This record gives sequence, structure tokens and C-alpha cells, in this order.
Amino acid sequence: MIKKIFISTLVLIGLVVSSSTVFAADETITHTDDINDIFSDYEENLTREDIDIEVVSAIKTGDEVELRLKLIDGGEIKKSLIPTILYWMTLQTSHHSYSATYTGIDWSELGEGFEDYDSEAIVESDLGTVDINSFSGEGENVLSIKFDLYSANERLISISEVLALESATDGNTFSDMYLVDELFIRNDEEYEAIAGKSFTLNASLEEGNPDDYEWLWVFDDSNIMIEGQTPTYTINKPDVYTGVVYAYDSDGNYGIDYFSVNVSKSSTGNGGGSNNQPGFELLVVIVAIAVAMLILKKKR
Repeated sequence: MIKKIFISTLVLIGLVVSSSTVFAADETITHTDDINDIFSDYEENLTREDIDIEVVSAIKTGDEVELRLKLIDGGEIKKSLIPTILYWMTLQTSHHSYSATYTGIDWSELGEGFEDYDSEAIVESDLGTVDINSFSGEGENVLSIKFDLYSANERLISISEVLALESATDGNTFSDMYLVDELFIRNDEEYEAIAGKSFTLNASLEEGNPDDYEWLWVFDDSNIMIEGQTPTYTINKPDVYTGVVYAYDSDGNYGIDYFSVNVSKSSTGNGGGSNNQPGFELLVVIVAIAVAMLILKKKR
């Protein structure tokens, strides 16, 4: 009997959490670039092994992410100030954007304006400088830069921009770029809802088939993320909630738009509680576990 009660409680926890929210798990995204597509100030479709990108990937484990840039066979990650060689990757997550740069030089040696950069690699985000856990790759054909995301709940959306560049001593510049397409999302932007009653979010694309993309709605200042192009959700606490909606695919193409939900008080007087608002699911989990443990204790 005790086991049945405990199992039932766990099932309840699963139903409550999965019915409305998505929690970001460990994941990997990988994009493949064309090879032998280097261009310079004067020519295109050139081959320069040390900057010819073949594959870029982001590997998320907990709150740490590893950005990896793989060159074509024969390529080698080099560090050089003259001529300048640099590698740059931009990561978009469900909550933030990050840019990682590697030049192979100690930036602090460049003098005024670079005193805060004491590493050969730099990671910046939309909130400021991010500490690097580790980086490697010099003399190899794979560059790796590891750093912590602001939250383990961030979902990987796209490695949206990648650049490998070499500025030669003769003034000619060679580069390889991996760029994604920007999607343009249409959504109602401002939604009206009644506390305790379900409402539907709705978005579409200006061009393209929306079924070809994954959709993710992210509420600001919470861990609530909802999947689907037109998901249904319920919030019980009257307030104004804001967030962003993403559409994205496996090639890294993505779009972003913003929305708000004005939740009004129910005319029946319900809706003053806090359940099913962003953050409530964690409270339900804690309470359910506490109830299960209390039952087990009493049965002993």
C-alpha cells in the first residue's frame, strides 16, 4: 500500500510538470558548413585549411556548455597577431546570447582597453563578460571553449554566427563564415486571459512552413518554457506576464518575437491563488514529495 501511494505521488508530480512546462536537459546541436568556400577581398571558393570551417557544435551538460569549431582535415588552430587569425562563435539560447572569440594571443598585452581580458579566449554575453572554464585546440583542428551558462534551464537554440578570419601581411583578408537565416515571426503579441482559465498562444511565420520548425515560448523571470506553435496554458494569478517566442530548426535558422499576457481576475472571485503561474510547478513538486514522505513516516 505504501509503495502504491508513493508511486501515485510520483506520477502526480510527472503529470503536473509535463502538462505545461519544459525543463532544459543536456543536449547537443551541430551545424555543418560547406568546405573550400573561403573568400578574400578578390576571390571566392578558395581553400585555406587553417580557417576552413567544417563543423560547429554546442554541447550542454548541466549549466556548462562547450562550443566546438572543427576545421577541415589538414587544418590547424593557430595563434597569431601578425598576421591576425581569429575564430568567433555566437550561441543563442532560450534566455541569452553568448559570443566566444579565440585569437591565440594574450589580449592584456595589447594595452589600454584590454586590461580585463587576461586570456587567449574571451566570452561575452548580453549581460557582460563570462568566465571561461577551459579552452584548447592550438595545433589541432578542433577549437574547444567551455563556460557556464547563467542557468542550467537554458535551452540551446542556435549557433547563429561563426567566423574564421585571417588578415594577411599583404593587406588581403581571408575568411570563412557560417551564417543562419533569420525567420520572421508573427504572433498576437498581446494576449488577454482570465485567471484560472486556459488561453492559447499563437504564432506563425511570414514565409515558410511553420511545421518545419520547433516552437518555444519562454516566460521572462521564470523557468517556464512551453513547446508548440499554438500551445494552451493556464495562469491563476492576475498579473502581466512577458516573454519571447522562438521558431528554429536543426540548421540553426531561427526567429524571435516578444509577447505579453494580461491575466485579469476571474469574475467568480477565483484566481487569487498562485498555482499554474510561472514558478508554481516547483512548489507542487516540493509539496507532493513532502506529502509522500509524511505518509511513509506515519505508516512505519
